[in-house]
Amino acid sequence: MIWWEDWIEQAEALAVKERGKPKEASLRRAVSTAYYALFHELNRTVANSLARFSSPWSVYALIYRAIDHQTARRLFERARRPDSDELRAIGSPIADIGEVFIRLQVERHRADYDPEPYPHGRYDVLEMIAQAKDAASKLSSLPEDAKRALAACRSEF
Repeated sequence: MIWWEDWIEQAEALAVKERGKPKEASLRRAVSTAYYALFHELNRTVANSLARFSSPWSVYALIYRAIDHQTARRLFERARRPDSDELRAIGSPIADIGEVFIRLQVERHRADYDPEPYPHGRYDVLEMIAQAKDAASKLSSLPEDAKRALAACRSEF
């Protein structure tokens, strides 16, 4: 099993944990976990393109941790712009991944920090999890040259 798939599996388990009406906390944690599946797959993809696991862990971890949530968002926002030649070279999957990433990041903030009653039910949350799963799968299956191009954009992170 791929590492991000473990996160998705946990998110799905949280979303269906209770019979009947799910607990708000379960739904909130499910959305947050789905977002982190995609975020960590982005970090892993970039780190693997630059360092590989054969590098000392300290080098790998340094690259992996260089990407934070806001810089990742800025990268994906840049991918939407028509003047973004280097990201357009990666192809349309990056735009699709970016759309999901940005939406899930907004929803993760709502789930983790907003004290208002959570507006999403089980089916909405399961749809967000499915979108995270699809985006993480697209990210992990990018061709190697596209992964290297994404890693090269890391300077923007």
